[in-house]
Amino acid sequence: MILQQSKYEKLAEYLKELDVEKINLTFDEIEDILGEPLPGAAMKRAWWANSATNNHALNGWMDVGWETANVDMKARVLDFIKIDVSLAEPMFQRSLSAPPRRSRYPRTSSRSTDLDKIVQRAGGVDVLNKYMLVVERYLFGEITEMELGQELRRLFHQRS
Repeated sequence: MILQQSKYEKLAEYLKELDVEKINLTFDEIEDILGEPLPGAAMKRAWWANSATNNHALNGWMDVGWETANVDMKARVLDFIKIDVSLAEPMFQRSLSAPPRRSRYPRTSSRSTDLDKIVQRAGGVDVLNKYMLVVERYLFGEITEMELGQELRRLFHQRS
């Protein structure tokens, strides 16, 4: 499977090329950079939060060392401010370098048996694939967090 590039990576590339510490952009300018309109969710302040749970923030500005600031929803304008590179280390990379957590309870079965149980509880491989496709759509910014939750609940109720 070939993974598609997030549409917000276009914004990341734009910001990465800048040789300034701060830039003020309008929503229209951001849409020009993306080559498409911002989603409806971008009209809410929370969408512009510098949060590792916002896939568009990670792919759009955080992973390349920028943060949003001074978001003015009425004027549809905000600042992007360059941050220290050590603070901009990708969240995914940080999680890979973290030491593994030790379980308080020893495993009583092999990993493959545990995995088989998880797959069976999810409703089988086909259902699990459907879950993964929905999560992938969210990770690529195709659906919002709310839509992700709705889709996962729908799939959960279908498995019974």
